[in-house]
Amino acid sequence: MAKHFFRQLPNLALSEEVMQTIIGDVLCHKAKSNLLKAIMWLDTFGTDKEFLGNSLVKTSEGWELVAKGESEWRFPISVTYEESTPNFELISYYKK
Repeated sequence: MAKHFFRQLPNLALSEEVMQTIIGDVLCHKAKSNLLKAIMWLDTFGTDKEFLGNSLVKTSEGWELVAKGESEWRFPISVTYEESTPNFELISYYKK
């Protein structure tokens, strides 16, 4: 599975599926905007609910980013640690 990394977001990786969702027409403009904002906050502040607010939800399986627009989209977050620094990966998504 291909992963996309960004120099400006060193703690984040996106799967090919998530990347194509952001680039394509799956999400409405508002959901895309909310998702990109949440991705930047996730890279900067981690899973701190004070900064991410309603864009971050804790489920029984872990954390999920929420992108609301015409519909609500959820992006499960995979967290790994490298030298005590968390790295976040968005692997898939689903419509709630």
